[in-house]
Amino acid sequence: MRFIKNIARKVFVAICLLHFSTQALADVPVSGIVKDQNGKTLEGVTIQIKGTDLAAITNSKGEYKLEVPKDATLVYSSIGLKTVEKKVDRNTSKIDLTLEDDSQQLAQNIVFGSFF
Repeated sequence: MRFIKNIARKVFVAICLLHFSTQALADVPVSGIVKDQNGKTLEGVTIQIKGTDLAAITNSKGEYKLEVPKDATLVYSSIGLKTVEKKVDRNTSKIDLTLEDDSQQLAQNIVFGSFF
């Protein structure tokens, strides 16, 4: 009987460890809305998980939804706007963001475009 209790205890501990390790690796669902400085929603903003090829793009309402590994960094970018990075943790579920104009990038695009 003692042997069975000992085995049962070890199996229980193993199951608990497996459960907690899979919870630690689980992705976090993150969503939000991206706007410009005037409060207008932005369509076509790229939200990329830093260091990966995984990304999402905002819809016509500026909304996005993405499954993100916890402790990842999201990179928000769009032509003519400053790139912003936001850290995600296990408690993050919503990131609403305002992107600012990047007049230097816009000026470079205009100069380059007028060259041809």
